[in-house]
Amino acid sequence: MYLRVFAALFVVAALGCNNAERTSDRAPAESASTRQPLAVQVAKPEAPAPQIVRTAVSVDALPQKDLAHTNILLITVDALRPDHLGCYGYPKPTSPNIDALAKDGVVFEHAMAPKGSTWPSLASILTGLYPVTHGVRYNGMNLDSKHDTLAEMVAPAGYTSAVFIANGGNQRWEGFEPRVPIKEEPRDPNLTNAALPWLDENADKKFFLWLHYFSPHGPYDPPKEFDTFTDPSYDGTIDGSYEMLTRVFVRQQDLSPADVAHVKGLYDGDISITDVEIGRVVEKVASLGLLNDTLIVISADHGEELYDHHKYFHHQASLYEGTLKVPLIIRLPGVVPAGKRVSQPVSHTDIVPTILELTGLPIPSNLHGMSLVPAWGDGTFERGPVFGEWGDKMLVIRTAQHKYIYNPSGFEPPVKRERNEVDPSVQRKNDHSIPMKKQELYEVLTDPKELKELSETSAEVISGLEQQLKAGYQDKWGWKLENKAEEKLQNELDDETRKELEAMGYVI
Repeated sequence: MYLRVFAALFVVAALGCNNAERTSDRAPAESASTRQPLAVQVAKPEAPAPQIVRTAVSVDALPQKDLAHTNILLITVDALRPDHLGCYGYPKPTSPNIDALAKDGVVFEHAMAPKGSTWPSLASILTGLYPVTHGVRYNGMNLDSKHDTLAEMVAPAGYTSAVFIANGGNQRWEGFEPRVPIKEEPRDPNLTNAALPWLDENADKKFFLWLHYFSPHGPYDPPKEFDTFTDPSYDGTIDGSYEMLTRVFVRQQDLSPADVAHVKGLYDGDISITDVEIGRVVEKVASLGLLNDTLIVISADHGEELYDHHKYFHHQASLYEGTLKVPLIIRLPGVVPAGKRVSQPVSHTDIVPTILELTGLPIPSNLHGMSLVPAWGDGTFERGPVFGEWGDKMLVIRTAQHKYIYNPSGFEPPVKRERNEVDPSVQRKNDHSIPMKKQELYEVLTDPKELKELSETSAEVISGLEQQLKAGYQDKWGWKLENKAEEKLQNELDDETRKELEAMGYVI
């Protein structure tokens, strides 16, 4: 049997490393250019500098086996915005391998993360639970062993599970053996290099492989051969470092369109690094004859703000669409229809029950999400609203038409935290935070960038959304406005993890 080119499905989440490390040795030229020709590179001589156009790997000539079981390949990508992928309408060729997979699967146009942080979102992807229940409210918090991961759910059916993870590897993801954190740069090529031999060794088994890639996470600093989306004539001073972009926020600096485009071009180059690595994995699976019987799910842990609101570029302090909306692509030939798009909002919590149904396994009754299999059927798909949170301080409800941020205490999420010089655990008063209102309402159906805030003129709409929020999240799952989650984080966090998170720009 021969295959078409497939498009990838990203799940996922985002952590970074320090700027000097990423700039100096991340994805050096030799690691990308001497790699197997997974993405074709074509120079355009008419450009001021050679421009590289990458195409998806071709697996048409690779014969496929007819297995009696379904393998699972879950790919999540850190800080990946769907609107920077071709399969979501982006005009730049950042993601040919993902786009090819998307053509042969289902694309969910409004998939939402429950929080703009890696650890909480990955925990929701792996458990089917919202953070209020699984307990990972912030980066650095542990997932209680009483909550089964997907690896533990599929183990009784004979699955062998492994995870290779480039961010969030300090979390104890139970049920995966091996669990391989990838922290050395270049992370994404190193992750693939570690995962491919595992595929060779386990090709004859029923497997669940989870890969979490990292490159789109800041700082944005693609190596030269991937820096193909910036304008060579740009002569401004803005770069993609944490220091620079945090300074922009702290100073509330007005950037020119050329400045913003330059940063986004750097971000796009980082996306293309991950896309090439996904192509390598797809090619390996196809070369083993397993592609037709491997369920591929692609998502992200969260997106990235990229200067959309409050002159902020990153994700931890945001509850807006740029951060909470993620790609979600599902592909399984003969079972999942090709070319289908679903416009209803869906959640990270829906991934586990969907995978379980597609592999013929029972869905636990305690999960917060629902299987998305009916979404591509002939009947009516009614998912209902999806939810998000900022720990125990703010809540979000997202419907097909509206997005409502409930912030009863007037909390302002910190972007840069100043520490007391005598006692670093003490927060100073001059923290730099996002100025959130107590209520923010957006009609995302017609205002997807959330440019017009409607709370002062939409009391009836807010009342209805607050009722849904109370019944569907606060009362149902026991969410309370308090400060216990952050206190628990400070008590749990070990020094090594704290240093790693702060080096990646996180406020702890």
